[in-house]
Amino acid sequence: QRRRYQAMDLPESWIGNPEPLSPDAADASAPLAGLGVSPGVAEGRARILLDPSAGATLEPGDILVCEATDPSYASYFLVAGGVVTDIGGALGHGAIVAREVGVPCVVNTRVATRRLKDGDRIRIDGSSGRIDLLPPAP
Repeated sequence: QRRRYQAMDLPESWIGNPEPLSPDAADASAPLAGLGVSPGVAEGRARILLDPSAGATLEPGDILVCEATDPSYASYFLVAGGVVTDIGGALGHGAIVAREVGVPCVVNTRVATRRLKDGDRIRIDGSSGRIDLLPPAP
């Protein structure tokens, strides 16, 4: 039952008893965006890391895409060209570390790890929070 609860998405805010969002609540055709928390624009391959131990696949310039960050992700910020998280805020770990090392960062996308595929070419804008899916490299 715990796994079932963990798989549920809740709205960002609510009044009364919240209803879980349906799995298709995130419209795949809607633009992907979040909160820009570290300025700059970066283009690169999306590397979806759901576990920090999988960081060996991250190459210089790749865009780190994860659910959230904690200190175990810190060394990846030195390699990544940018960072995107599903969860986070302007004073969260990912935002602070991204600003310290000077890489663009977009947080609170809610769905980036599900909407993007590992290896997708993306452009992120750490000021506006916009994320664009780019055509594959020739």
